[in-house]
Amino acid sequence: MSVTFAGLAIGTFCAYAMSRFFPTEGIGWSGSGIFLYGVSRMDGMTYGLAAALLISVVIAASWVPARRAMRVDPMVALRYE
Repeated sequence: MSVTFAGLAIGTFCAYAMSRFFPTEGIGWSGSGIFLYGVSRMDGMTYGLAAALLISVVIAASWVPARRAMRVDPMVALRYE
């Protein structure tokens, strides 16, 4: 989980920094610089929900192998090596 939180911190900082370079006025072909209507570039809820989604994926991806490893007898695992 520490790697996940470090990656989220770095990614959130970089996303926040890069969002300052996005256009706020019209960009020509679409007619607006808004990518999602009603969501600003610095929307905290969007950042929070994205982080929660990534954390839930990490927990789900690590939970299944951990459950499988808990069912193995330690002596069987040691003899295998």
